[in-house]
Amino acid sequence: MRKATIVATLMAIQYHWMAPAMAMYQLPLLSTTVSVAPNFVLTLDNSESMALHHLPENASTVNGYTVYMGGTHIVLLHPDDIKEHPDYNFLTKVSGTVPASTGATCVTAYECQMRSPDVNSIYYNPANLYKPWPLASDPSKRMPAASYTAALYVPDALAKPTGDPVKDAVLFADLSKVNKVGVSAVWCTSADTRGVNCDRNKTTKPFNPAIFYRLKDEKSDPGVVSSYVKYDLNDATWSIPWGKNLYTARTDCSNSCTLQQEQQNFANWFTYYRSRILLTKGAVSEAFAPIGDNIRLGWTFSYNAPYENIANLPTDTFKSQGGPVQGVLPFTAENKVKFLTAIQNRTLRGSTPLRYATAGVGRYFQRIDSWSPWRKTPGAGTGASNPILGCRRAAHILTTDGYYNDNGSPDYPSSDLAVGEVDNVAQTVNGITYTPSSPYKDGNNSNSLADIAMYYWAFPLLDLDTLPLASNTVPAKPTDPATWLHLNQYMVGLGVSGTITTPPSTTNPPSKFVWPTIPTSSSDSTSPTKIDDMLHATLNSRGKFFTATESTSLKNAMIEAINSGQPEPASESGVATSGNTAVEGDLVFTPSYQSQVWTGDITAYKLTKTPGTQTLNQVQLWRASDRLPAPGLRNIVGYSTTDSNSKAIAFKPENVGSFATIASDYRTARFIDFIRGVDDDLEPTYRHRTGKLPDFVNSTPLLIGGNLDMGYQAAGLPSGGSTYGAFVASKKARAPLLFMGGNGGMLHAFNATDSASGGIETFAYVPKGVMPNLHLLAQPVYNHHFYVDGPLTEADAYLPDGNQGDTWQNIVIGTLGAGGKGVFAIKVPVGGAQTTLGASEVMWDIDDTDKDAGTLGHVTSPVQVGYVQNNGGWYAFIGNGHDSAGGTASLIVVNLATGKVAKVFTDLTNAANVTTPNGLSGVDLIRNARGEVIGAYAGDLHGQLWRFEFDSSDSSKWKVGFGGKPLFTARDANSGVQHISAAPSHFNLTNDVGSGNLVLFGTGRLTDQTDSQDSSTQSFYGILDETVGTASAGASPFTDPAKARGLLQMQEFKTKVTDQNLIRMTDTAVPLTGSNKKYGWFVDLVFSSATVPNMLGNWVHHPKVIYKPVVIRKLVFFTAVQPPSTEESCTESKSYDYTFLLPVLTGGQSKVNTWDTDGNGVINAADEIGQGFATPDGGGLSQPKDTNDDNTGADLNPNLLKNFNKCAGDDSYCEKGPGGSKVISDRVWKRIIKPPF
Repeated sequence: MRKATIVATLMAIQYHWMAPAMAMYQLPLLSTTVSVAPNFVLTLDNSESMALHHLPENASTVNGYTVYMGGTHIVLLHPDDIKEHPDYNFLTKVSGTVPASTGATCVTAYECQMRSPDVNSIYYNPANLYKPWPLASDPSKRMPAASYTAALYVPDALAKPTGDPVKDAVLFADLSKVNKVGVSAVWCTSADTRGVNCDRNKTTKPFNPAIFYRLKDEKSDPGVVSSYVKYDLNDATWSIPWGKNLYTARTDCSNSCTLQQEQQNFANWFTYYRSRILLTKGAVSEAFAPIGDNIRLGWTFSYNAPYENIANLPTDTFKSQGGPVQGVLPFTAENKVKFLTAIQNRTLRGSTPLRYATAGVGRYFQRIDSWSPWRKTPGAGTGASNPILGCRRAAHILTTDGYYNDNGSPDYPSSDLAVGEVDNVAQTVNGITYTPSSPYKDGNNSNSLADIAMYYWAFPLLDLDTLPLASNTVPAKPTDPATWLHLNQYMVGLGVSGTITTPPSTTNPPSKFVWPTIPTSSSDSTSPTKIDDMLHATLNSRGKFFTATESTSLKNAMIEAINSGQPEPASESGVATSGNTAVEGDLVFTPSYQSQVWTGDITAYKLTKTPGTQTLNQVQLWRASDRLPAPGLRNIVGYSTTDSNSKAIAFKPENVGSFATIASDYRTARFIDFIRGVDDDLEPTYRHRTGKLPDFVNSTPLLIGGNLDMGYQAAGLPSGGSTYGAFVASKKARAPLLFMGGNGGMLHAFNATDSASGGIETFAYVPKGVMPNLHLLAQPVYNHHFYVDGPLTEADAYLPDGNQGDTWQNIVIGTLGAGGKGVFAIKVPVGGAQTTLGASEVMWDIDDTDKDAGTLGHVTSPVQVGYVQNNGGWYAFIGNGHDSAGGTASLIVVNLATGKVAKVFTDLTNAANVTTPNGLSGVDLIRNARGEVIGAYAGDLHGQLWRFEFDSSDSSKWKVGFGGKPLFTARDANSGVQHISAAPSHFNLTNDVGSGNLVLFGTGRLTDQTDSQDSSTQSFYGILDETVGTASAGASPFTDPAKARGLLQMQEFKTKVTDQNLIRMTDTAVPLTGSNKKYGWFVDLVFSSATVPNMLGNWVHHPKVIYKPVVIRKLVFFTAVQPPSTEESCTESKSYDYTFLLPVLTGGQSKVNTWDTDGNGVINAADEIGQGFATPDGGGLSQPKDTNDDNTGADLNPNLLKNFNKCAGDDSYCEKGPGGSKVISDRVWKRIIKPPF
């Protein structure tokens, strides 16, 4: 029992919490997972046929009947539509306008066909929700909703320059204007079976611009007028029978749409989707707007394919035939704007030279110069700092509405890009041999798309053996075995189909598959076998062919292509533990996550000890993912911002209207179900998940049971102290729960027993602060985002409880960390064997939108809880964190019972010469002997250490110590700012060594990629605060930051000792009184192979202290982390943990052994001398040990502190609670340490 207690307590000593700062980075910065963004080049068909308003253009089959559409010339939908424009050559080939009758039905079947989505797939379909395009200049917004009475023909017509034919033409159509007298125009009355023009005549016809027709059923003949039902949006008496109950995409409506809603939807379609090019621009914009910088993208257009292009103007000068007009770029916010602007502004010109486009992109991927798409940063040179990354994937996405026509002029087979016959010829290129086999080979269709695709897939695009800076190989996928640099092809045919209805299998290939012969004559430009060739090309290159018929299917095809081109998600070997592990007796609970797919799990293990040894074994008991309730049965609540009382309610589809801060496009029952875990095949635009539990990265697993005992009864706390002992006893009777914040938008609570119920999620909460970004979870190309990712705190408090008066309550306080700017509190019931949680247990939830909480930022340190002296009451103490509005540092004090802000310390001065945003980090409370809060310490991002004083029940009288000035300002030897991002701790001095407190803290910040590469010197400090008891702090001795170090004693690291594991230090004395008095000590955390045992090479590390240090007796325990590189690389970059136990009073070398380095279970003179050690990829379960020699102590997992299990000597040196018992205050479970011995 003694060992179990020590293990459970000491596994809580250290925890790996990543403390983010400004511009919170949304990927784990301590992960060593290899992730290299794939390359994509998009070729958009901007041929003249994309101006057509119908799809398909040739004969098609509808309900078994053959239908001829409008042919290859334009048939307009409105007689006033733009007919001529120099940049839209094909607009001069307008056949006429399709009629829109004002009577009860269409006059001709052709009218019904062209204005029915059942025949013309482009035409308005009430089942679809048509949204304005994402705004190119700000993709988080949309272009304006179209006006029903003034619907623009060209979405950006008003932005065109004066003199532009579009600007000077009639800009818009009044869709409400029904002209029964008649409009004079060239009207199309039937299709031309030759597939060119319609049958037409110029006459006067009545015209109603806002009608559509639907076939009555699946047997109706589309060539008969009576087969159609007419719908007139200008009929004010019409009651619309559909809504989201019939068409689930119509989230703009209730169970039935109003006429106004239908008119708005029609107007949006007319302006943004009524032609092939419009719907293509919209679909591409919709597919790419949500994507983050986890891809690299280049682009080009079909018109440019036969010509020489320069991919990276203005600095690139290399001309490449058929190559992209823009080479691959990281898909940053800036480059996304550049891409969407290029797509949305592109005009139509030329034909469809798809073979030039495909071969030109392939040739581009053979570049090895500075602008090679394989280099880490294209354009940044060819040196060692900009290598070719041989593990990067690449894909070409091509969209087209037709058949390639590059035989003749221009003539692809006679061009320099021609590859000849490839898939039917055995050959070896760059060491890779291709042997023709079915279903890849064909019957000698030389220079086909399939040949081009095979050439750039089967043979290495670069010979890596000739490139000394190239690294590693491309990870194979089940659908793509190539490990060399190669190009996958994803081709999207808009409204076109070939002769092959069932593609050949590649997993069980046929012994012989016959591909059709492709005509080579330039006169046969519309052979469907050319679409078969597109299918063949994607098969040869291990890509995929898609057929799209309208905007939604085109968008989905693009999304699937992007997802398919991503690297294969890591296997089980790629699963990372979060580093935060909770322990209860002999049970261990380990969170984990899998990058790329961003799912996670909680695994419970039972520890057993091998008899006669110190070895611990762990047996898996359960995984939470295996026991997750069905989506409809999960007990999930969310914070309602529309409820009059702003309270938590059930997070269910029927309550979706109460969650007003969810993005409007996602405020649907289907989205709520998605968050609950439903994967809906009817909603393919939502992200596909491989698991229903999210990634657990930085949040701390918090085990709630009966362990927390603050010693309030023994201390005599005025607020409920006399009954606290009974409350602690009642907590032990309940089954433990494991609380864990996850990046699926929720705080989760799991049954934490080893019973059959263990691992079951019993409760989840969606906080207010994550709601605005919740929709990002559904993005089909998901770029990771944090949600409930901050630390959790357990606290006991004596608070009002309804009609029962004041009672003791057990509370969990959660933070969002990098996931948002919010803090919330949940009451955990006490008194029963089973703990039931629901909406009523959510006490409060505040974020930066609340009154008086506007300075709240990303809180990345545990919230502290305490009772303020002089009957001041119970409060939560919150450092406002990073990236707050205005960039200020402030301490926010919240009434624990109500969630109301009682005090905000905003008068913290900014450090001189620091212009970057500030923020207050974690708080360390100062308590008196009765357990009351009398003060607090906290540091900020400008390196300032503050003292706060709470000496009154009146919050208006609470103040900042030292006359509103910081106690200390951290600067390195060159006066550089040292950020304080973790909470400090303090050690109470006794009269024989000094008076007041030693405040212990480290510096450093790990919040974004720049922090991970920062090599500035960080330090660990012990700073003397001579304020005694409740006395108000006077002037600080550290008035000049530039001279502060001169008042401290510096300790240093000694040269390493061969064959030793520990880091040694100087042991200079630090007198805290007398004539040689020092005001504390510091050590600069700079490590090299000269001082660190077993460090390879000539590395120099500058680790950061991003965790709160822990004071245990006369020692301070802390860990500094050297993060892995976030630079793209084909090899893993390891992090390093530097773990130390330093004497509190000196910060130097201890005079006695501290670590059990020989593993014999005791610490004595046989062990090495030293105070710390380095651990690559720190973390993992180590064997806990104990000692039978109380004079030598124990080790803490396996390095428990000497004599930790008992306080020898003066009790004032022991870490103790206000009543004399050991403090586990505001219990936060921490990371397990794995030493190198």
